[in-house]
Amino acid sequence: SPDGAYIVTGSWDNTARIWDVKTGKSLRTLEGHQGWVNSAAFSPDGAYIVTGSEDKTARIWDATTGESLRSLEGHQFSVRSAAFSPDGAYIITGSDDNTARIWDTKTGEILRRLEGHQGGVISAAFSPDGAYIVTGSADKTARIWAMSDYLLADADAQVKLSCEMLAKSHAPLAFSVADLARYPVLQGEPVDPDDPAMLASPCKGVLLKAELGRTVNGEGR
Repeated sequence: SPDGAYIVTGSWDNTARIWDVKTGKSLRTLEGHQGWVNSAAFSPDGAYIVTGSEDKTARIWDATTGESLRSLEGHQFSVRSAAFSPDGAYIITGSDDNTARIWDTKTGEILRRLEGHQGGVISAAFSPDGAYIVTGSADKTARIWAMSDYLLADADAQVKLSCEMLAKSHAPLAFSVADLARYPVLQGEPVDPDDPAMLASPCKGVLLKAELGRTVNGEGR
């Protein structure tokens, strides 16, 4: 757990268990999965636990009561990895169906499928700032994914998300939305506000250089 007081384990007996670090005693058994529990992790605030299972689902649990709050369903094969984002708002899962998926913690809704691996996704995790996801696969590769490219379809929400990430990383970001034309791609560097080529971005009044049609990896859309 974040405070180091508890440990959560997953087992082939289809359960996860919460343990007291000081005493080594089992405090709670999390029951509900219909297959091996491959992965188990606490949320950043320690209030919740997420598990991934051979039964093709991930589950969110109340860490205090052990109650199963919701089941994350959608993967076609076993879930090998599950983890919270640094703010606890999202969950990333990796599966033997060769995909990783981003979920909304509160609703259990699938927000995005990350496709590209040619083998099962064995591990998946967020970067410390939540701006990126890294996945490891049986195809012998690891991949880095930008959350700004894969998280939201709503353009206004995408702008908000990208601005938050830009403030943290100062890295170039693009908006992967159907109506991209509504917004310029923002390059993360301060500019002269008197320069006619510059415009005021929606990023909390920060002036950023606009480069239409350019993405985070330099490829046109």
